Parts: sequence; structure tokens; C-alpha cells
Amino acid sequence: MIAPKEHLGFMVGEDRKLADWQQISSYFEHLSQSERMIVKEYGESTEGRKLIYAIISNPENLANLEKYKEIQKKLANPRGLTEEEANKLIEEGRSIVLITCSIHASEVGGAQMSMELAHELMTRNDEDVMEILENNIFIFVPSLNPDGLDLIVDWYKKTLGTKAEGTNPPVLYQKYTGHDNNRDWFMLTQKENYYTVKNIHNEWHPHIVHDQHQMGSHGYRFILPPFIDPYDPNVDPILTSQVNTLGTYMAAALTTNNKKGIATTVGFDAYSPSRAYQHYHGGVRILSEAASVKLATPIEIEFDEITGYGGGSAQDATYNHPEVWPGGT
Repeated sequence: MIAPKEHLGFMVGEDRKLADWQQISSYFEHLSQSERMIVKEYGESTEGRKLIYAIISNPENLANLEKYKEIQKKLANPRGLTEEEANKLIEEGRSIVLITCSIHASEVGGAQMSMELAHELMTRNDEDVMEILENNIFIFVPSLNPDGLDLIVDWYKKTLGTKAEGTNPPVLYQKYTGHDNNRDWFMLTQKENYYTVKNIHNEWHPHIVHDQHQMGSHGYRFILPPFIDPYDPNVDPILTSQVNTLGTYMAAALTTNNKKGIATTVGFDAYSPSRAYQHYHGGVRILSEAASVKLATPIEIEFDEITGYGGGSAQDATYNHPEVWPGGT
């Protein structure tokens, strides 16, 4: 399996370099030669681009996908199961984890990163990765909005070296709804959202959904759940507590690995049904929000320019933001 750099001609995350949808989707097609990945088409975008997702696990799990999908279907709607039958299915099943990237096309990091993460899972053979592949089936969507991805990448390339470099284009990056394509998770009026729910959520019933986003530049570096109030009262309390537990664990792991500016319980609630299909259908929904640059153009932030988000200050160490980012490039 060649690395993303060999496929693209530049490193993922390199300054002033962005991959378009053809480059990203064709790289996933290349990786699907591995015995650890299957790539599936699950619909067509508004402008006619192919929507794809990757199924990533070990070869044994991939050979028994229908079995695990059926287990998930039964556990997602356990009416008629005895407790003994349910426990047996839980023991036999695998964790289904859905990772979705860059529905907001100007939030370029998720879609670009997808190639690097997929390559690691295809090529690493250390104990951690082998255990992950044995116990989990990943459903990986490299971009929920490939039309917008291409629009952003084209605009960025055209404006490199001009005053407009790193700005958002003067047109919608989703043909009909622009930024609000992420507010369409209960009416499902847009093809991208409709097919994601029909052919991924309702097919796989994931235990965990990690939805990758980006936010402004001058606040916290990375925000994770727990969410702030209000929480929709129809969400099961068990799910609320599991979101809290998993988000806090992820934040602790990042801080332990010397990542600064990691915050929880900031800014983002779990109320609006227009953005949270996962909350109502059994999944532990993790929303991550990473700080942005000017698309792929680096920026410099001094410490006294750091602000906050949702009422907190990213200059202060607090219970939900234990290590401050000092500023920099």
C-alpha cells in the first residue's frame, strides 16, 4: 500500500496543499486492495459525485459482515429477544464505529486526514492496531460533502498568492443549503444526508458516531463532549452518560499525549434535532471541533490574541480545559 504522500505528491497537512475528491476517493480505492478494507458506494451527491464509505476491520470480521450487521439489527431493535439471547449477541458482536468527515467543506481537516488514518490502519501491525481491528468494524466516510470539498479546493488553488488566499468562496459550498447542510438531519431534504441515514446509519446502527468538525482559530485547540445543556429530553440517559464518559476519556488521552488546549463542556449542546440524528437512534455521538487555519494556509497566533468559546477563556486552565495552549503557528 503506497502512502498518501506517494499518491498525492505532497504530505497530508502540508502547507498550502489540499486534495480534491478524485484524489481522496481514488486513494481509498487503492487501499481497498488490502484485506483490511472494503469500499462501498452508498449514493450520489447533489452534483453527481460518487458517495463512498470504507469498511475497515480485520479479514475475519470482513468475511462475516452480514453476520455482524444482523447482530446489530437485532440489538438495535431488541423486541422479542430474551435477556439471555441479547447477552449472547452482545458477546458475539463487534463494536460498530462510524467516523464522518467534513460535512462543512471549508472545515478541510477531516477529509484530508482520512487518507492518513486509513493508511495507518491498513499498514500497521502493532498490538494496539491489531486489537482495534479485531474488536471493531469501522465505517469511515472520508467526506459527507464531496461537492463542497471540490468547490473549496478549486477556490483555494485559484486564489493562492492573492489577497483572497485562505478565504471562503463567494458561493454556497452545498448547492441548496450551504453551511446548513448540517442542519438537515431530521428532514433529510439533501441527497448527502438522506443516503447517509438510509444506507449507513439505518444499515449499520453504529454504537459510536464520531462527527469531525472545525471551528474558529483563536479559541481552544480542540473541543469534545460532554455537551453543555440543554440536552434533548428524549435522548436516553444511558446514552447521555456514555457520551460524557467517552468524550472525557478522549480529552484525557489527548492531554496525556501532550496535546494542549483540549476542552470539554464548551459551547455545543445536544438539543437540536436538525443536527443530531444519531442521538435519537442509539449511537453515542461524539462531536469534535478542531481549531482552524485559513483553509491550508498557516497562521500565527500570539498568546494575548487567544480568546475562547461559549463563555470560557482559552487563556485559563480550568477543570474542563486543564492545559493551556501558549500560542504559536
